[in-house]
Amino acid sequence: MSDELYTVESILEHRKRKGKSEFYIKWLGYDH
Repeated sequence: MSDELYTVESILEHRKRKGKSEFYIKWLGYDH
């Protein structure tokens, strides 16, 4: 795990699964 911090550009999707929140996010400056 690196110590680099990324800025979240946008949240693409949010859902609850088994009582936990899951986020699909787009990182600023990082291509998926």
